[in-house]
Amino acid sequence: MPPICRNFAVLATEILYDRFFPVSDFFRPNLKRQGRIARGVIGTLCLIAGIVLVDHALWLGLILVVAGLFAIFEALRGWCLARACGIKTKL
Repeated sequence: MPPICRNFAVLATEILYDRFFPVSDFFRPNLKRQGRIARGVIGTLCLIAGIVLVDHALWLGLILVVAGLFAIFEALRGWCLARACGIKTKL
């Protein structure tokens, strides 16, 4: 995407969020592309592991499924709970 289009898309997204979906700074997207990819991969791996383990260890499987779904949500939203709470992360 050309830089002008990319800047316009970012500006339009910010205006849309501020105008129609006002959110506090806590819930603002705070992940870059690499962080989103990392959380998506981690979420997918946790989800698969949880589905596999649910037959053997129900509670562990359920915890992994919930963690995987939350990580996928973070990846799709571009928002990290740890970063929103002020914890510094690499990605």
